[in-house]
Amino acid sequence: MQRSDIVDRVTALIVDMTGEPQIATEPNSDLFASGLLDSLAAVELLVALEDEFSVEIPPTAVERDDIRTINSIVTQIERFTV
Repeated sequence: MQRSDIVDRVTALIVDMTGEPQIATEPNSDLFASGLLDSLAAVELLVALEDEFSVEIPPTAVERDDIRTINSIVTQIERFTV
């Protein structure tokens, strides 16, 4: 899978979860600092990512910084889909 495809799918998922389409233009925006993610939403995001990409992401395998931005999330998806 191409990185650009992962970016598109992760972005669409986050826009759907947050209702904030502006985030699609800011892949390095801090999702926690912007208030779009909190600890509960982060867990929900991990579950949604597992469903979207058919991967298993143990919550203990990722740190908050690993899912802070769209680009960091994409890196994690690449890590777990190898």
